[in-house]
Amino acid sequence: MKLLLVALLALIASPAAAQSWTVGNQGVDWLHGYSSYPLYPTQNAPADTYEPAEVALPADVTESDWLLSTGDMLEVLHTGDTRVLNKYVKAAAGSEASFEKKIRITCQVSTVKQKDNILGFGVAKFGHYHLGSGAVNWDENSTYTTLRTDPDSTCTGGPLNATNYMEPIMERQLSNGAIVGVRPQSQAFYYIEGTQDQANIDTYLRRGMKFILGGNPKDFNDEARRAIYSAASLVYPGTTTTPAGFAGYYCIIADGSTATVAITKDRFNGVTGYSRFLKDEDGNDPWGGNCTGTQAVPAQMVANLKAPQCWDTYNLTSPDGRGHFWYAAYLPADQVPGHEKCPKTAGGSDYSRVPQLTIKNIYNVLGFADYGSMYLSSDRMDPAMTVTSGCTNDPVTHGDSCSLDPCRKISANFCNGATLHADYTFGWRGPNVFEQMERECLGITVRGVAPTNGPAECDSSQVDRYHNLVYGPSPETKYSGGCASILACYNASPGNPLGQYMSVPGMAQTNVTIGHPHGM
Repeated sequence: MKLLLVALLALIASPAAAQSWTVGNQGVDWLHGYSSYPLYPTQNAPADTYEPAEVALPADVTESDWLLSTGDMLEVLHTGDTRVLNKYVKAAAGSEASFEKKIRITCQVSTVKQKDNILGFGVAKFGHYHLGSGAVNWDENSTYTTLRTDPDSTCTGGPLNATNYMEPIMERQLSNGAIVGVRPQSQAFYYIEGTQDQANIDTYLRRGMKFILGGNPKDFNDEARRAIYSAASLVYPGTTTTPAGFAGYYCIIADGSTATVAITKDRFNGVTGYSRFLKDEDGNDPWGGNCTGTQAVPAQMVANLKAPQCWDTYNLTSPDGRGHFWYAAYLPADQVPGHEKCPKTAGGSDYSRVPQLTIKNIYNVLGFADYGSMYLSSDRMDPAMTVTSGCTNDPVTHGDSCSLDPCRKISANFCNGATLHADYTFGWRGPNVFEQMERECLGITVRGVAPTNGPAECDSSQVDRYHNLVYGPSPETKYSGGCASILACYNASPGNPLGQYMSVPGMAQTNVTIGHPHGM
């Protein structure tokens, strides 16, 4: 019996209907076999017939200004022009075989807006506040074409990477009652294909792709998909208490080590270094005082997300941002990296794998007084919108007794940080840039062109063995978000010692841009 996504589609908010599926819901069928990743090496997909056209660079952008020719094994750090040995490691037998085939990009915050170009496409003000990174000029109408037409960006590569990475903003209430946004000190975005000793099974990312990764605060339990994985005798790609894509929080202290999560019940997937949230339902510090730092050497709290790898090959987007993508899953007796399975569509065709986007947000903190009061905007949603299907809100506590989140069971809010997720709208320059990265770093044949030297473990912002993306000062500074030096846009000040706070308007629709920081 084929299982369709009827239950999931019932959850779609009506405003999103303005952005319909290009082909239509292909559904999913895990019961009648698993995908054999048929797109590699032919690379053909039904979506290719309506993939948007490549957008030319603006007349005042020179591609070479943002592509540094370094010579073999060199890179440019985003903090300046210091040249250091890089980790471009070509696939080889022996000890190097375990290196990941990956692309690594660093970005800074661009804007804060109460907009959503996936679930609230075309709606001027929608949902919770989102922290935008990469594209500066994103809004509720953003698509690949609009982002590439006006490609200001706060990522390495400037206008060559106008991708819109969008996440619920981390907030904090200060002692004076003010609600502020807490910006990540830095962000790292990885595209990972596997390890070098594994054959390529991914197809390339298409122009026009949009999707959501991580937890869904309006469907935190992910019941419909859990049931589908279970019916196919597959291991759910999350945990018993956290949704697929959520990868936990860890803390790096002054000596570079990972602080131990002291409270056992707070550990993510039982791992001693990772927590499910920043403060538990009892108000405790999951790290038990192990995560501390100083103003000179703050601790770094790292939030982790992973995107789904399985694409239906028909749809570049979907009304809920999730229906065209699924997380790959293991058979219980075959949980070997590289052996994950993708489903078939309800029509019998195969889903195919794409490189897995992984996101790390890094927050500078001094200790629990900092991160214990930090929460995501999506952790504080209207409880009527986040109650589990079949449950009702407690009339006194507004708790949802069916929720897998312990705080949401007993209150209107999720535990701090529990609803971590992100929205992704592809905005890369293709020729000579992202397509080159997919070939030379990931070993993927793109539009019929095979890799020359790849695959490799590319380090920060490498395009290939000889080129890196430029970050910061450039002849075209306006395309780096208006800052000559990205990090200089946020300065420490009294009451804001780590330079981490941004003002977040209460209900007014005001955008906080990287060119106009609002320090406390």
